[in-house]
Amino acid sequence: TEEVCRASVGLHANNDPSERNFGIFSDSFQHCRGMGIGEATALGTTRDKNDFGRGASDLVTGKRSKAERDGAVIEAVDIGLFHEMPTELTDTLIVTSKRHAKESRRRFTALLDKQAAESEKKMKTLRGKKLTAAQGTLIDAMYLKQKYNSLRCWLAEKQAFKDLEKLRYKKDRMAAVKEQILMRYLGLGWVEAHHPWSKKGHGSYSAAELFDHFVTVVLPLADTHKVPDKPPLKLPG
Repeated sequence: TEEVCRASVGLHANNDPSERNFGIFSDSFQHCRGMGIGEATALGTTRDKNDFGRGASDLVTGKRSKAERDGAVIEAVDIGLFHEMPTELTDTLIVTSKRHAKESRRRFTALLDKQAAESEKKMKTLRGKKLTAAQGTLIDAMYLKQKYNSLRCWLAEKQAFKDLEKLRYKKDRMAAVKEQILMRYLGLGWVEAHHPWSKKGHGSYSAAELFDHFVTVVLPLADTHKVPDKPPLKLPG
């Protein structure tokens, strides 16, 4: 409702059950100063599983629910697992936890450091692959820009029609038109020159369709766009 929508403005909320534990962790980590990731994770898990729950929500509030007034049997909220154990076990659990707390923190921190190191290694590998791909794209762009500055480039509609008519086979016409589009799109960085080679529901575009795009859209770009001194370079993030 609109009332619920207004009340939830600015709140961290998610109705996905699988996100519940992460939400509790985030709440603990953000609002408990000095708490580390390990403590926040443990607190989030125990709150999610109600390990230390005392059934406080079942305490008498002074008002009976409609179900109680109608004589329905109200099931009590389950007590947390910790409080279901005998006192001897809970005392032993507390003593053991305190005894091994520092070692557990050190081990958890070491595991986090190891995870961070592995993640950084993967990121370096990924950045290396992206850089290699960017280098390949730059080489292609440099080659296409050189073609744009050569006699191979169609600079006018009349020239384009004339050169296209010289090509007998469809595959040659298709390759030529694609090359002219890529000269502007990749070689010069004119994004408006882009046109997909195929489209869902349409299939592959024909040489005639791409040539129409080239004549009506790509060629006029020369009147509004400046030819760069260097091909565009996109470095990976």
